Amino acid sequence: MANVNTTSPPPITFGNPRNGFLTIGEEDDKKVLRKSEIQMSSGSASELRLFKDGGWELKSSDNDKGSYIIQKGNGALNILSEGDINIECKGTFGVKANDIILETTNCDDGDIVCNAKHNFKVNALNYAIISSTDVTIDAKNKLISFSENMNYIIGRFINFHESMSQIIPPTHARNVKKLTDTLDTNNSYRQFDLKDQNLKKEFEEERKRKNQEAIESIGPTFG
Repeated sequence: MANVNTTSPPPITFGNPRNGFLTIGEEDDKKVLRKSEIQMSSGSASELRLFKDGGWELKSSDNDKGSYIIQKGNGALNILSEGDINIECKGTFGVKANDIILETTNCDDGDIVCNAKHNFKVNALNYAIISSTDVTIDAKNKLISFSENMNYIIGRFINFHESMSQIIPPTHARNVKKLTDTLDTNNSYRQFDLKDQNLKKEFEEERKRKNQEAIESIGPTFG
């Protein structure tokens, strides 16, 4: 039986000393962890690499004019990924379109999260609408509701709760605490927790006092 040569053929390179090269064939540099099978590079060192594992890399060199992906006509420019898509930039990330739609597809835990290190601002020239089963606005310091015209608060039931007040029923305080438990993880509601406990203690003492007064008003009983 004839011997079969299982070694990879040597790479083939087409190049120009000034303008770049095209290499077809697996990289043989042992220091390279992710080996390419096709590599195309320009004289400015921008390059395209097609990896043996199926991935690819498109990389520019340092320049001041940027890079472009241009789709002409009415057809869409589609980016599809079965995994994650990560976009990171050191400058400003801008998105401009006639309409912008963000939609999650996981009905169990599909969330949209915006984390701003400084300010978060939304401007709408017409309507700004937030629609949900429950809506919570959580302010760590001040909450200002301002309107240059009318300001409406509408609801079937409207409750105002001031945690430092002495006249808040304990049941209402506990209900408010339950609604706000998920808002904070830094114990900023510790004072509220203590207030709730004090209200409960005062409620129990008041109940015992009234029961004792009721017993004393009846007078002694005889067996």
